[in-house]
Amino acid sequence: MGDLVPRLPTIFSSPARLFPQTYRGARFVSNEIPKLQLEGFYVDQVRQSHFRLA
Repeated sequence: MGDLVPRLPTIFSSPARLFPQTYRGARFVSNEIPKLQLEGFYVDQVRQSHFRLA
């Protein structure tokens, strides 16, 4: 579990934002089958960064 900054067609965190959006979750990668990479995500929270004046 941790912060994710994915760039996939279904879930995307744009680097063009002043305060980037991140996702909390887990990423799974498997390379057990030759010439095939399986990747999975579990996301349970979207984190919006906001600028706050003190």
